[in-house]
Amino acid sequence: MWVLIADGLRGTPRARDLERATTSKVHRHVSVHATRAEADTTLAQLLAEHDRRGGHRHDVTITVAERTVGTLDDGTTHHEHSPSTPLPRRRDTDIAP
Repeated sequence: MWVLIADGLRGTPRARDLERATTSKVHRHVSVHATRAEADTTLAQLLAEHDRRGGHRHDVTITVAERTVGTLDDGTTHHEHSPSTPLPRRRDTDIAP
């Protein structure tokens, strides 16, 4: 399974429990996908909506993590700040950089 977490995207719900007095509003997207390609496609759609709403890429941080059901740490993880579009397509067997 691939888990996509994107923070700072305009057009996503606010995660009020993550907000602190010293931080700005937190917008978080979390989704689970069967393949890396599906996660990348969803992220590209989210980034396009973020752009349409006047968002800036430097406000966005993403994590795409491969996880095995029933474990917390089995798989690869990719973190990116200020992602660019379009994201490169990766085969599910590729290891994230």
